[in-house]
Amino acid sequence: MIEIAVVVLALVFVNYAYRTPAAFAAPFVFALVVLVFASEKGAVSSVLRRRPFVAVGVASFSIYMVHMFLVMRVINVARLADKLTGTGTVAPMGPGGEGVDLGNPFAGDLLVLGIVGMTIAVSFVTYRMIERPGRDWFRQQADRLFSRKSESIERVAPSSSA
Repeated sequence: MIEIAVVVLALVFVNYAYRTPAAFAAPFVFALVVLVFASEKGAVSSVLRRRPFVAVGVASFSIYMVHMFLVMRVINVARLADKLTGTGTVAPMGPGGEGVDLGNPFAGDLLVLGIVGMTIAVSFVTYRMIERPGRDWFRQQADRLFSRKSESIERVAPSSSA
């Protein structure tokens, strides 16, 4: 129950503290969130331990790295469609940003869901083909480097157990 309360607190805080002096309390609010979730004993934690959520967590760095690239490609495609069809779907959004406005909130929501799905799918591919092999390669290099250092230290100062 406390996990649900903390999630609600964080959501309310983010909603109301954005761009106000209350935002300075963010480290304390999120420290509380981390503290509550560290034990992983509540209802929300049990849901987040399920396989789909764990899989998304494993691929989260790839999701982070890929999402903006894909959003920008969607905007590029919309801009091209605007030029070819004379429509105006690419519109200013936020301070200095652009987005795709399909003129219908439902269509916009479907576009966002499509981008999220595409991001997750591409991220699983990049995780398997780039991130994981790269991580494994760097671990091998680190293991080789540090095993050589320990061997050279052993030659200079043999341990008393030898």
